[in-house]
Amino acid sequence: MGKKRRWIPAVLCLAICFLAGCMDSGKQESGGTEPSEIPAVQPALPVILDGAQIQEKNRISFGMEDNGMEDLEACQFWDADQVRAMIEAYSIPDYPFYGGRPRTEQDDRALLASRNLEALQDPAEIRFGVIVSNADMRAFPVETALTEEASSAEFDYLQETMLGIGEGVAVCHQTADGSYSLVQGYQYRGWIQTDCIAFCSLEEMKAYLDAADFVVITEAAVEIRGQKLRMGTRLPVSGEGEAEWYAELPVRKEDGSFGTETAGIPKNGSSKGYLPYTEENLVGQARKMLGQPYGWGDRNGNWDCSSTMNGIFRCFGILMPRNTSQLTSSAASVTDLSGMSAEEKRSAVIRSGPGSMILIPGHVVMYAGEENGRSMIIHNVAAYSAEGGAMKTVMQCQYTPMDIYAAGGVNYMDLYTAVIRFE
Repeated sequence: MGKKRRWIPAVLCLAICFLAGCMDSGKQESGGTEPSEIPAVQPALPVILDGAQIQEKNRISFGMEDNGMEDLEACQFWDADQVRAMIEAYSIPDYPFYGGRPRTEQDDRALLASRNLEALQDPAEIRFGVIVSNADMRAFPVETALTEEASSAEFDYLQETMLGIGEGVAVCHQTADGSYSLVQGYQYRGWIQTDCIAFCSLEEMKAYLDAADFVVITEAAVEIRGQKLRMGTRLPVSGEGEAEWYAELPVRKEDGSFGTETAGIPKNGSSKGYLPYTEENLVGQARKMLGQPYGWGDRNGNWDCSSTMNGIFRCFGILMPRNTSQLTSSAASVTDLSGMSAEEKRSAVIRSGPGSMILIPGHVVMYAGEENGRSMIIHNVAAYSAEGGAMKTVMQCQYTPMDIYAAGGVNYMDLYTAVIRFE
């Protein structure tokens, strides 16, 4: 595959969510501060990176090891052994309930058989396509949930991430019945339902993805023709009306091939081209995520901590790894917080500036600036404690002080490991 990879199944917010007991169902508390209460970043700030500099950052990130990012054009040269290694990189997570009942050895055998390894041929047949509907990416080609509790599928440990409308994929393998395809996206690989893909040539895919005129979704989500276009979605644009852009939505024809249909995208929820990359715009985009439901691996079309950050940064054209554990393997500047006191960490974050990401093992937050002498963050989180007492289940994107508490009364300040900033 050209790169030595350490594939890490969706560990996206495990340290914060799982330890907090956030699998408990029940009424969600909103918590945090409402969007209207958050002070704006003032005054308007200069551009951090221009378009050419962002493209160079992306080029560097795609060339780095162990971050899951892949140049799709290079996938055309993969062989059967590489595809087999992709498939076998996923083992069955050790959780006791499958489809709401106790997991059995027969379930495990069926999961392994579903991969259709015996059909692999050399050379591998690599095809390309564009995602036409939001697609859950799975560790195995099944919809059935693998969970820790029988009564809840909120945390399904076969769920890896979600590919959004308009993303390109390299299609590497299929199940025996063709219902699932193994695909490589620009930052992740796994199984998605085949009917979410419109197949096309590599050249057609590149022409669609690299269209010079395009629109980017800048609200948390915009619904168009029953489809949920999430923040950061990029679509080619062919014209404009008074209040909308005319974008080219990808569609799957009856024979499975790629086509487009023109659809109106509201101007008040989108941008012609990428947004200027400033601290003000970064925090402004993060504010729009407040209240968005938390979803492990983007389950049910929701967001987890790292996909929230991905959606924000894609509005500026910045592409980065999907998982928190991979974010330091990118073109971003990294400040190591190891060994620092709480006050030293806070000072390092303030120096880095609003819009910087701060890492905790299994979690990522964005520094949103200072308010009444307190450092504030925006993050999509399952549960936390404001003062170190009982955990509060929130399951949504929140605006909180930087020094809240995780499970076991551990302060976030003791958990922060690094500050990440694209500059």
